[in-house]
Amino acid sequence: MSQAWGPDPNVRASDADRERIVEQLRQHTGDGRLSMDEFEQRMSAAYAAKTYGELAQLTKDLPVDLGARSAKASGTSGASAPGQQPWQQHDRPRTPPGPFGRPGPGGTNPSDVVGALIGAAMDWKMQKQNIRDAMRAQRHQVRLARRAAQPIAAGFAGWAFLSVLLTGIWFMAGVTGAGFAPFWPIWPIGILGILTAARALKIAALRRELTRR
Repeated sequence: MSQAWGPDPNVRASDADRERIVEQLRQHTGDGRLSMDEFEQRMSAAYAAKTYGELAQLTKDLPVDLGARSAKASGTSGASAPGQQPWQQHDRPRTPPGPFGRPGPGGTNPSDVVGALIGAAMDWKMQKQNIRDAMRAQRHQVRLARRAAQPIAAGFAGWAFLSVLLTGIWFMAGVTGAGFAPFWPIWPIGILGILTAARALKIAALRRELTRR
């Protein structure tokens, strides 16, 4: 359902505009118009939206304003002021719901309670995800710090020891045998040397990166 637009869709939206759109999406989810996956996607898009036009795309297939519909059902006019968008309307005063989930004295819609519960659940889910992301980033930083702390000299010391050992084996085989064969240790020594140098360069680059942070 398309919405009538007064302001320029290219005008920048405020945080309050985004919050009002998210609140409407929660109410629509409580009414069963949106699934939880759709709500999560549209909520993320609402918080990332920069203009009125981007916000309008999130509710163009939904009723214009749940607040206006509820107000009309209670006998009051639900029309918006000229040029005023659904998220620019003032919040309606709400009263606590009556017993057994029925509307309270002020005509509170049960869907508002459902929307509030869904919103609280989504906020908790987002906070939990943020905590997991922070812990994951912290573990990544610890792994990087451990890699950067690895001694570079130890790698070259191991390479030098293996080079001497292989060269000694080749020499002893030549002395005790029929003669010296081609210097075959050059292959393992060369391959291991390249790997050791690459590892040293990687550790050095990681140390510089951590130092800049």
